[in-house]
Order: sequence, then structure tokens, then C-alpha cells
Amino acid sequence: MENNLNTIHPSYKIYHGNEVSSTVYYAFKSNELLYTRENKNSSFQSKIKVKYSVFEEGNKSAIDTGSLIIIDEVGDVKIQNITGRLEFNLTVQKKGYIKLEARDENRGRSVKTFIYLDKLNDYNEQFFLVKDVSNNIVYDNYLSNEKELVIHSYFNTKKALFVNHNSAYFPLASPPFSNPDKSSFKFKTSKAKLLSKNSDFSFNYMPPEFGLVHFQLDTTTKNGFTLFQFQEHFPNIKTADEMIHPVRFICTKEEFQKIRTNSDAKQAIDEFWIKKGNTSDISRDLIKKYYSRVEKANLYFTSHKEGWKTDRGMISIIFGPPKLVRKTASSIVWSYGDENNMNSITFTFNRISNPFSTNDFQLDRNYNFKNPWYRAVDAWRNGKAYWIQ
Repeated sequence: MENNLNTIHPSYKIYHGNEVSSTVYYAFKSNELLYTRENKNSSFQSKIKVKYSVFEEGNKSAIDTGSLIIIDEVGDVKIQNITGRLEFNLTVQKKGYIKLEARDENRGRSVKTFIYLDKLNDYNEQFFLVKDVSNNIVYDNYLSNEKELVIHSYFNTKKALFVNHNSAYFPLASPPFSNPDKSSFKFKTSKAKLLSKNSDFSFNYMPPEFGLVHFQLDTTTKNGFTLFQFQEHFPNIKTADEMIHPVRFICTKEEFQKIRTNSDAKQAIDEFWIKKGNTSDISRDLIKKYYSRVEKANLYFTSHKEGWKTDRGMISIIFGPPKLVRKTASSIVWSYGDENNMNSITFTFNRISNPFSTNDFQLDRNYNFKNPWYRAVDAWRNGKAYWIQ
């Protein structure tokens, strides 16, 4: 259940490129798809079916529906990403949402995605198409190895585009039984920079090595869209240095200080996990499960800071995936365990107004979470990946 085996994780990017229609750019990872062949003489192929329905705000009837089949044939080398685009009807000045269902036809597994559509406010990210210098679309709001960005906007060719680099450090979440963190972060840590236009009215920008960059049409407001630059391999954890900070949730202060100040990061993190697992096999399993949760937190809960640092990231790493999720317009409720399970617990996360992200939720902290928290942390420290079933 934790590994999400045989599940696809499509990437989507909405772009409003004209007055009457918009575009969904998509990318599928080929290593998540099942490739089959009809007979020994035919080539291996993957087959994805994408269905979509578009709804305007306040209207229960779809204004546009459709589907397409995407086939990838294996040659000498299997490509890493399968990319393309589909057009859908949506006129300017409208809001709504699009429902996308992608199905791996060979495996019989599908995933549904709902994306809010805003073709009214021209400062939001859907009015901008961000690419790298190799013309690859940047699907996520976090950057990885992009050395330079090229930003296109059909509706904003006659306007100026400003960028503000915020280099503030954002701490990880405090335990769920502690007092709420009411510290605020600075909206700006540098002066806004005016980007120059290319001959095709696009903008070029060289992202910083770390921090968030907030793009704006009007610097007298907080409105805009944001891209984030975290560690090199984000959202994945690939180096010993990247493994160190997420273990803070299950470390004592003394342990963490010892790990963090060790000149050999690999030796320090290896010693920590070997001590917790007692045997190399148990330690390897612990590492796999712990950092799998860290990476999933980065994928799903990143806001103005890395997903693992957030309240939802902290809870998902320590307690595992919830058994039941309930959502409202302003909150998310996670339930763990069955009704008659003495270890059952419920966490409520409320949406926070954040100029940099719509994915920021804060936990309703409660002192009653103290015992469940330490029970879970102690399980990890004693060589067991914790999860309430």
C-alpha cells in the first residue's frame, strides 16, 4: 500500500494560449507503464487512454469532453518521458476545473486528477508557459537542473514581468502536540527585478541555486506565480547529505547534531540507521521505507518549503499513509486505524493563505497527540516502520 506499486503519476501543465481554448501538456514516465506485445514478432508497446471533462464554475454540466490514446513503442532505448498535448474549450474570463483520467490500458490501472482552471486572473501560473533552454516544458513548480528558463505568455506580451528572489530559510514542522508555529515569513528578501523581453515576447530568467522566485505583473500586490529551487535531486533523495535533515523527526538533538557535524555524511547517516535496525537487512528496509515516505511528501505536500518539512509531510512520514482522507474547501482530515482500534487517530489540516502556494495546510495541534507521536517515533527508533492499520 505504501509503495503504490503499478501506479502511474502523470504530470500536467495547463496553459491558456488563446481566447477560446486552452491546452493540457502531459508527461508520463515510461518506467511506470506496462509494455506488452501481441506476439513474439511484434514490438513492445505501452498504451495510455486519457479522458477529460471540463466544467465552468457553478455549472454541473461539462462544457467539453474527449479522450485520446497514447501509444509508445519500444525501440533500442525506452524514452524516459512520453509527452504531448490536448486542447480543450474554455473561453477567457472563465473559471472552472478539468477532470483528467489516465489509464494504463495494458495494466488496467487508472488515476484521476482534478485541476482548478483560472482564465480570469492573468497573473496566475496558467497564463505562463515555462520551458528550459532545450524547449522542455517545466511541469512542476519546483526546479531541478534547469540552468535557464524561457517564459512565454500569450496574454501578457505587452506587459512587464518582474521576479523577486526569496532566499529565506523555512524550518521543518514542529511536533503535533507542540504550540502552533505562528512565526511569519518575509514576503520579499530582495528587490524585484524587471525581466527583459526577447524578440518573440518571451522572457529569459536564470534561476538561483536556492530559494523561491515569485513572478509578478504588478509588484504593488502579492499576486503572481512561484517556482522553487530546493536541493539538486528534489523531490528525490539521492545523496547522503540529502538523507540527513529528514531524520530530524526521529532524532534526539544530540544525535542530530552529531550526524550534521560529521565530516563524512555517508558514514554518519549509515551509522544512524544501522544502529536503529541492528542488522543490515532491517536497516536497508527502514531506509527504503522512510525515504520513500520523504519523497512522496515532497511530491504531494510541497508549498513554500519542501514537502517533508510541512505538517502533512511530517505526519505522513512518521505515521504513514492515512486510511481515510476527507476534504473540504478549506481543510483536509486524515484518519488512521479502525474505529475500534485503540491507536486510531485523526489529524485535521486547515488551508493557510500563502502568496507563494495554494498547497499550504497547517495541522490543528493538540497535546493529546503527544503519546501517539512518541509511540510512532519509538517504533522507528526500534527498527520498525510505523503505520496504524
